[in-house]
Amino acid sequence: MEFTPVVYEHAAKFIGRRPWDVSRSADLLVKAHAAAFAVYGHAPIVAGIDVYNVEPEAYGAVVGEPRDNEVPSVMGQLCQGAADLKRLVWPDAVGSGRFPMIMEAAERLKEACPGAEVRIPLSGPFSIACALVGFNGILAEVLTNPDMVAAALRHLAERQLEVCQMFASRGFRVMFFDSTASPPFISSDSFRSVVFPALRELIAGVRSLTNESPPLILGGDTAGILEDLLRTGTEYVICPAETDREAFMEVMKRYPSVTVRMNTPARLFASDDRDALRASLESMARLAGGRPATVLGSGVLPYDADPSMVRFAQEFAATL
Repeated sequence: MEFTPVVYEHAAKFIGRRPWDVSRSADLLVKAHAAAFAVYGHAPIVAGIDVYNVEPEAYGAVVGEPRDNEVPSVMGQLCQGAADLKRLVWPDAVGSGRFPMIMEAAERLKEACPGAEVRIPLSGPFSIACALVGFNGILAEVLTNPDMVAAALRHLAERQLEVCQMFASRGFRVMFFDSTASPPFISSDSFRSVVFPALRELIAGVRSLTNESPPLILGGDTAGILEDLLRTGTEYVICPAETDREAFMEVMKRYPSVTVRMNTPARLFASDDRDALRASLESMARLAGGRPATVLGSGVLPYDADPSMVRFAQEFAATL
């Protein structure tokens, strides 16, 4: 089987720099991801480090410098609630925040890594809302004013389509991350009624622009919302380490054309326990049961992941 390492902040380790430094520089972003690709040869190369911060920053939120090798995060609240989100005006996508830097880095990564698949990471609407309002604030409104939150998420999805159009016009494909929208953070019913409509419109909009249904990456306990994820029209999902994998893969039997990446717990790659890693990969391969369009993956590799453990996983998976 194929093994796909998930490389974001881990790329910074290859050039001995902090994720913060790499996240702010096109030069460092290119050097870091190109260095990781030289070792792993993975697909896709995701042109980012802190993938959930870019859109909030473009809207005007402040991303704070973290300690040591921690991943940056948004500081404070730009908006007070869902009503404020509905009033947000998306600035020019070509020149907002770090989007120009990411575009430059993605173009240069294509040159530095011939033949590699380079993708642009974008946040899903609920994750953007959480960054701008704060998770507790949005969660409270999901319970008390779900219609307003649903409308705000659709508004954010429309703005994301403008970003997708910019990248598509330059020949880049995107992928979406929206893990804060997963149980246990919100209930399956709330996902279905509040989050799903915006995701469905977003995936359909990208498909109309690119003739491709982009990957939709949600970690968490997603087995209970999997049918809804698939109804968005995405053709790539992940089976997180923290969900009921048996139930998840049972559902996927009915969708043989949709690619599934089954994730190994990322913590194993920061250890030297090859026996545990081998056992995890074997367990996932058994669950896959020869299903087509299934790959194994690492989950988001921590900064301090051991490259030799990642290479071991790639080599062992190839025997399964």
